[in-house]
Amino acid sequence: MEWAVRLLFKLILLVVAVGMVFSFVRQLFSPVEKPVVLAGPTGGRLPVPLPKGGIPRASSPRVSNPPPPPPSRSGAREELAAQPEPPIDTSKPITEAVHDQILYRLLDATAQGNHLTIRVQAVNRGVDRMIEIGSMPWSKTLVYNERGETFVPHEVQIANTRANAGKTRAMLVAGVPAEILLIYNGLPMTTGSLAFRQLALMQLDVALFSTDQAYRNAFWDPIAISRPTFRRIAITESSASPGVSR
Repeated sequence: MEWAVRLLFKLILLVVAVGMVFSFVRQLFSPVEKPVVLAGPTGGRLPVPLPKGGIPRASSPRVSNPPPPPPSRSGAREELAAQPEPPIDTSKPITEAVHDQILYRLLDATAQGNHLTIRVQAVNRGVDRMIEIGSMPWSKTLVYNERGETFVPHEVQIANTRANAGKTRAMLVAGVPAEILLIYNGLPMTTGSLAFRQLALMQLDVALFSTDQAYRNAFWDPIAISRPTFRRIAITESSASPGVSR
């Protein structure tokens, strides 16, 4: 059996060697093909070679530039959107703000001694939601006087709900106004009254929660954060007792 395998291997080597010799001989005696350049279908000389700069362009009569097409409606809207918003006039009072379909309207700011109470009305124009306003030292519900001093409320009341652990939560029913009280104690005084008679800026820090979150007491992930701002708030004196005594 081994001799048959050896014979088959030798035959294969012989066939490969014969093929290589035949291919070499064929290439050795085959004529060399030369490229043929035709002058054209009718014979004659070859065409003149093109200039280095290429074929010169044919001169065309001058045509005046057509007027640009009128802007489309979408282009006009884009131009309006690209225009910057007008700057806020800080010299005029701003007593209303709308955020997340809730209208915040500043009612008044009343002082008695070193106490200040600010009343804000909130009207929910959307679905029922719960709001949360904090009175902790790191709260962003702040007021700024004209000297640049900043104050955080000591207590926040929403409707008939008072603060719990520094946070006040209340449900805003759609279409039902709710009053927000921001109460400040221990403010600086001069000659028996507040040392300032106007608030340059007031900002609310409002967290919004859905009714489902309110039912489940899930208040770690609000659905939105609103920060309505008000400017040039005049402070009036009152002889009535302050809203909260400390």
